[in-house]
Amino acid sequence: MELPETHGLGYERVDDDPNTAVLLAAMDATARWESTRRVREWERDEVRLGEGQRLLDVGCGRGDAALALADDLGDGGEIVGIDASAEMLRVARSDAGSARCRVRFSVGDACSLDEPDASFDVVRAERTLQWLTDPGAAVTEMARVVRPGGVVSLID
Repeated sequence: MELPETHGLGYERVDDDPNTAVLLAAMDATARWESTRRVREWERDEVRLGEGQRLLDVGCGRGDAALALADDLGDGGEIVGIDASAEMLRVARSDAGSARCRVRFSVGDACSLDEPDASFDVVRAERTLQWLTDPGAAVTEMARVVRPGGVVSLID
């Protein structure tokens, strides 16, 4: 018996999908695309994270993009990843053990971030806005939690 395709091309309801493994595998494959690697290298060069800074990754999924930046933050830095999917975050947490900096992954809503105003040096979102019902609200929230002079990086 074949399972119905509930995931289509979307990531709106990952935890409700009976084919979560397919979605996780697709995210993993997409992260290995040459174009994804190049845009992440470009982002790293432009954002210029430094020792001790705080990074918020909104819609972090498996956490791989943020975790790849952990060395830039050093021992005193912190990564916070927010995603609507507990299953994606389970994978992110399992991969975070070797990160050089502090790491926290939490289930959250991109349109209503449970973080204080002006509390991050860099806020990033990659391939997230397209899945939200109100991407403008998410961008407003990202602007709220970034420190004055900080950076918001949107890749979509």
